[in-house]
Amino acid sequence: MSINIKNPAAEQALRQLVDVTGETQAEAVRIAAEERLHRLQRQQRLDSAWKTVHDIQILVTETGGPLSTAALYDEHGLPQ
Repeated sequence: MSINIKNPAAEQALRQLVDVTGETQAEAVRIAAEERLHRLQRQQRLDSAWKTVHDIQILVTETGGPLSTAALYDEHGLPQ
């Protein structure tokens, strides 16, 4: 697959990145894409973890105290 960048700001940023790193344009684009994807995936994992924390806080509030294993796991031992 080839890409053709028709955005002056993107072209300028790529030129500057290549000048600073000494990488080829293709390598600079690949690394930038991988790094951004990594950051987005990390953020998704963090968001999921915070949602789990929030859900547990709600369970604690609804049950009025410490959670028992019955509140956290089903009859097969899997998280609810």
